[in-house]
Amino acid sequence: MEPRISDDGCERWTALVQDLVDGDLGESDRAALNRHVAACEGCRALLADLQEMARVAGDMPRYTPRPEVWSRIAL
Repeated sequence: MEPRISDDGCERWTALVQDLVDGDLGESDRAALNRHVAACEGCRALLADLQEMARVAGDMPRYTPRPEVWSRIAL
């Protein structure tokens, strides 16, 4: 799947799309983003793509790495 990012001056909105998907967007920003997404095909597609990726990732099993893996990461 190729990411669809609008290049029509939507940099602010694409950051807010990610915040929305992560559940970190305040009410006023959410309302503004919803208005923008309703009118912007590129941001609407990006939102759909990120929501689908979050859904798929959420369905994946969670694994706990062995302790020696964590010790290598912490270097």
